[in-house]
Amino acid sequence: MMTHKKVSGFLPEVASQLLQEMSDCMFVMGMDIKQQFHYVLMNAAAMVASGLNEDAYGATFQDVVIPEESGFLTDQYRKAVIQSQSTSFFMTHAGQTGHTLLTTVQGSGLYPVYVMGMVRDVTALINAQQELEYLAYHDPLTGVFNRHALLPRFAEVKALAEVQSQFLSIILLDCDNLKPINDKYGHMAGDVLLKEITVRIQKVIIPIHTLVRTGGDEFLVMALTKDKWGILELTEKLLDALRYPWVHEQIQLQISMSIGLAIYPIDGLTLGELMRQADKALYISKHNGGNRYTLVGGNKRS
Repeated sequence: MMTHKKVSGFLPEVASQLLQEMSDCMFVMGMDIKQQFHYVLMNAAAMVASGLNEDAYGATFQDVVIPEESGFLTDQYRKAVIQSQSTSFFMTHAGQTGHTLLTTVQGSGLYPVYVMGMVRDVTALINAQQELEYLAYHDPLTGVFNRHALLPRFAEVKALAEVQSQFLSIILLDCDNLKPINDKYGHMAGDVLLKEITVRIQKVIIPIHTLVRTGGDEFLVMALTKDKWGILELTEKLLDALRYPWVHEQIQLQISMSIGLAIYPIDGLTLGELMRQADKALYISKHNGGNRYTLVGGNKRS
């Protein structure tokens, strides 16, 4: 059984008092000749965050931290010693994310090297950054991706299609009769309809597909299928799901969508080329009365 040694006199009294009053967590670890790190000193904030106290002095990461975290911490602290300069890293523990700055100090005797780790809680900052990223790439009305997400999502889906030898299709969908609904019942009813359309599309597609609201009443699906017939089958299902009447506050409305298709790499190699071809196909569907899809090349289905 390991004996934990309490270390006193490590810091002058004034410095020790300042250390204890810091809001950031401060850990001082001593590295022994076997390159094991032992707890030497912690301030009050560090004890609260880690759930440890002075009884942990002399213990190693392996003694008091779960294996996944102890291995990671040991690697980071050894890296700081090897590089002989300040290093930093992020680590999440118990739902909180901390940014740690490590600084090495020459020691002697039991611990030839000391490593001081100052940890600042950056959970709120990271959450705020993630919220901004979400808002930047998602439509506030429907919650699906917006047009700003098109390029990065296309790059990811195209890479996946190439690795899995699948067909990648761009499916453009445009509501045939949103304007009359907005004119008659108001834009709030139109917004409810757009949410309903989103739900119906999501019930048809699978997680590997990407749904984007590109603006107004237009949506886009990036779909991966084994062959061309899989794309056509998916498009038929989308048309069927969007054809049946929409009931809202005792009002029943008939809705439908026009769809234009383009397939990578047959109809284009870039997102821009595919979007242009799918848009041409969508125009043909609209021109022919809507409630149908058109595949680039003039093949039409109703």
